[in-house]
Amino acid sequence: MVSLITFILLCVMAVPTTLFPILYWLLADWRQTREGQAVMVSAIGLGLLVDISLANHFIRVDNVAVALIVDLVVFTLIIAGSTLQVVLLIRAQRRGRKKEAS
Repeated sequence: MVSLITFILLCVMAVPTTLFPILYWLLADWRQTREGQAVMVSAIGLGLLVDISLANHFIRVDNVAVALIVDLVVFTLIIAGSTLQVVLLIRAQRRGRKKEAS
């Protein structure tokens, strides 16, 4: 039962987490700002994580090294994008405080 619920949740999650980076790539000027780039990297990482998790329900990777490399790449994308978002948020907050103080 838990496996079925997990599968259903992955199917539902796959739609927006896959569509968002595609639509963001096509419709937004994400390349123009660091914030946009950070969102794109995070969105791609999250979409890949969900899509790969869903694919694992159908395809089993017997090669542990390949699975590990895929996991490392996906997790690195998520870490990089999320970390950049936090850094940019902190910088923006500091700039805002400096402007208020002047």
